[in-house]
Amino acid sequence: MINNSLFGQYQILDEIHCGTMSYLYKAQDTLQNRLVALKVLKQEYSYEPELIERFQREAKVARSLVHPNIIKVFDIGCANNFYFFTMQYISGPNLRKVMEIENPLPVNKACTMVKHICLGLSYAHNAKVFHRDIKPSNIMLDEKDSIIICDFGIAKVAYLAKLTQAGVVLGTWEYTSPEQIRGNVVDGRADLYSVGIVLYEMLTGSPPYKGKDFWKIADKIIKETPPKPSELNKNIPKEIDEIVLRAIEKDRTRRFTTGLEMANALNNFLGLPLEQVKVDVLPPIKKEEIIQIPQQKLSSSTIKIHSSNTDNGLWLPPVIAGCILLIIAVLVKIPQFLPVLLIIAGVTGLLFALNVFKTPQKTIKYSNAKLLHISGNDIIQVFLLDNYEVVIGRDQPDGIEIFKDAISRSHAKIANEYRYFVIYDLNSKNGTYVNNKKIDRYVLKNKDRINIGGETLIFQGVK
Repeated sequence: MINNSLFGQYQILDEIHCGTMSYLYKAQDTLQNRLVALKVLKQEYSYEPELIERFQREAKVARSLVHPNIIKVFDIGCANNFYFFTMQYISGPNLRKVMEIENPLPVNKACTMVKHICLGLSYAHNAKVFHRDIKPSNIMLDEKDSIIICDFGIAKVAYLAKLTQAGVVLGTWEYTSPEQIRGNVVDGRADLYSVGIVLYEMLTGSPPYKGKDFWKIADKIIKETPPKPSELNKNIPKEIDEIVLRAIEKDRTRRFTTGLEMANALNNFLGLPLEQVKVDVLPPIKKEEIIQIPQQKLSSSTIKIHSSNTDNGLWLPPVIAGCILLIIAVLVKIPQFLPVLLIIAGVTGLLFALNVFKTPQKTIKYSNAKLLHISGNDIIQVFLLDNYEVVIGRDQPDGIEIFKDAISRSHAKIANEYRYFVIYDLNSKNGTYVNNKKIDRYVLKNKDRINIGGETLIFQGVK
């Protein structure tokens, strides 16, 4: 056991676990007067700069996640060349221990527990955080039997640590998705695959793919089709077969697209109300702010000109200006200019009618924004738009990914241009629509509806 004096306010009480890359201790936070779980990176890794950077960065990411089904991370630090972070201490068992006692678990109990795993993952995936190592030992139950997902965001660091050890194979491969085995970029669907394998084991008493070594397990995961859970447990209804088999599809485009979708499939079976993503409600937009923005390309200079025209000075439509000039000419009795003024008024009126002159519109700046992916009245995904630009498409793990054949791989992009959020169509097959009008480029305003491949996204901007 590590010496108590090394960690200042944290008094080590007991060792919980010794892993490949770290120790986990039960400790007392003497300043906050609470029990914590203290995770300490083994000292042999404290000389690996890349590993240290990842360890701290991933711990910070995990700390940013605040959800009842995700473990709370408190402090991150370094003491006497030991890198550590502290987490919520959970006194209950992990799911592996529960499964050893009840094997298999009752169907409703298993589905209820997995539903909460899915809700926690849905929240994390909306924040673009993926677990990568969902398995029974990473799912805890607290004293109220609530589900808590642990080691969020740390799996990538564990992978890097194990690469430094010759001959060590990473992970509990029974729960690993085919795309992870192939070395492809992973997203939230890889986590949902792992959840499906966990649910399969909870219901049948065994994961679908087993073997003596990594290569045998990996080969089965990529090539074999597992039996339906109901073939191994006659108490499992058809609806649960369909949910489990969809979650563990080898083609990730055929799986559940979000944790919320899988949670609601389980809710539907359990006869429970459907869950919704909880999002901040923005204040209603003022009527005078709902103005169509011209679709010509904006540069920084044209943005400044439009802002100046809107906020300062006086601008008159051409017809009104022509009429005023005509009235003035009549009043001051300048008959020699009357034909010319009549011609000017007629021409400007014609041009205005043909929409040659366009009234400068009010452009709206936003400090940040989000997209709500909706289905009917339900919000199924929320995407934050705080980066310089983000691509929307069917195969965009680092952007906004919507898995639907009608959506192109790189369908559209939204760029933050001087705090104006602008959407561009990227030569998509089926086009990009805003408020039911096809666009090539469009400056977004609050509550605009974006339609892509039959999917609806609502833009919400915060000034």
